Amino acid sequence: MGRDNKQGVPVPVPVPVPWDRLKAWIEAQEVGEQLGHPSITKEQAAALSRLVDFLDGPEPDVSDRDYVSLLMHQAQHRNFHHHYQELEPVDVPVDGVFSLRWRTVCFLTYADKGFPCLGHGLYQGQDPPLFKSKKMSKQYAAKYALAYIHSHPPPGNASSIAPTPASGGAPLGPVPGGGSDAGISPSPSAPLPGGVPVASPSPSPSTTPESGFYADGRLPSVLEQVSLEANRLNFGCPKYDIGPDPNQPGCFAGKPIFPNGGRIPPNLGYVSGVSTKGQAKELIAEELLRFFKDQFKIRQDIVASFREPGDSPVENE
Repeated sequence: MGRDNKQGVPVPVPVPVPWDRLKAWIEAQEVGEQLGHPSITKEQAAALSRLVDFLDGPEPDVSDRDYVSLLMHQAQHRNFHHHYQELEPVDVPVDGVFSLRWRTVCFLTYADKGFPCLGHGLYQGQDPPLFKSKKMSKQYAAKYALAYIHSHPPPGNASSIAPTPASGGAPLGPVPGGGSDAGISPSPSAPLPGGVPVASPSPSPSTTPESGFYADGRLPSVLEQVSLEANRLNFGCPKYDIGPDPNQPGCFAGKPIFPNGGRIPPNLGYVSGVSTKGQAKELIAEELLRFFKDQFKIRQDIVASFREPGDSPVENE
């Protein structure tokens, strides 16, 4: 213990952080997981959750309308069948405490699809969002099934679209903690199928924009993908700082700037000696996209390792 030269009072000496050993431990866990060895313990995961987020971001807000009842209204008016399936809950560590999160899929029989799916509440390579409440996860599934019905009407019903009751203009108002369970099939359904790329309705301000990125079967451009992935991983949408390269006249250099930049590796996305601003921006985006995909895979692997065969899920409504 050191001493303050002026006061003579003992001053605690901070213990150096063993970064090398910490990095070696992380690498060992990754290698062990790839070889099929047991991953980190729940205690370790709980401790890590105080440092990093295990969830991709806040759950989408679907409390504005009762989408389950709206979907039932459409099903009765247009004579099609639908049902819901609750997927296996995920026990996720949040701030040192484990909590169950829920997912629900809504199946439209005439479309042979489950929602959310690509272009409707789900991005390429992304799992459906996780919710604290089963009822809210069901509302999210119903919301995107409803959007699909409006853009892909059931056969023979293209001209008979039932009007969607507006909030405040009909008895179907904001969700009072969940909707009706009518129409739920007790029989198990097939796993979540892939969806046809289509445009989505406008999201609430607190969610990542979802409309238009998969319209006409076109995958998002690299810049759009970066924006989606950055928000999905809770890094925030990046800005591109591009200007003349001081070391190479006639060329450009640039770097990304993140609102939550403390979690971004130093020098990630830095480029120089590029002939045009547009090319510099695209090169930055390509490097960011590779980084985001790696980060997403790491998070998926960690969350998947929390599931234990002996766990008995407890409902959380």
